Amino acid sequence: MKRRNLTFVSPLESSEAQIASDWQTCPRNTEFRIEPEAPPEDWEHQVRQIFESFTKTLHTETQAELKLIALSARVKCLESSLEEVRSRAAVVVPIQSLAPENLELAKPIQVLLQQFGDDCVASFLDANINASGETQEEALTNLKDMIVGSFEALSGVAYKLGPGPARQLAILSEFIKKNN
Repeated sequence: MKRRNLTFVSPLESSEAQIASDWQTCPRNTEFRIEPEAPPEDWEHQVRQIFESFTKTLHTETQAELKLIALSARVKCLESSLEEVRSRAAVVVPIQSLAPENLELAKPIQVLLQQFGDDCVASFLDANINASGETQEEALTNLKDMIVGSFEALSGVAYKLGPGPARQLAILSEFIKKNN
């Protein structure tokens, strides 16, 4: 930035009438004048450069802000997805006993528990048996009843079973033994 020309005018350089006037209004009897500079010859070029610099800076800041907005929206979407995954998280729980039924487990049954909205679903995937309930405990209890009911129903008609039910009975027989 260029300096402006400041000129000091002494009372000796002014007219006598001016001196008298200045003497009454200014106790020191001095006067400062600022003379405006002549615009530089290349002022249009300088204005254009300043405008281009401003435009580039604005563009860069706008792009950064748009990226930030896009990232913020993406984070919100991922948080929502994560919450949905957490709400549907599956838990594997072993069933160790079918008590009070008169059946014994040869080995624990691995059950998949999943939350679906207000309900919980318990699944014995190998045997394709599922049950639901309002809580995990209720879903497990209902699944135990379904496993026992399926085993007893299929065992009673084993000679008449088609390939699907026969496979299901074979899987259930690996896990369940009748008590004598």
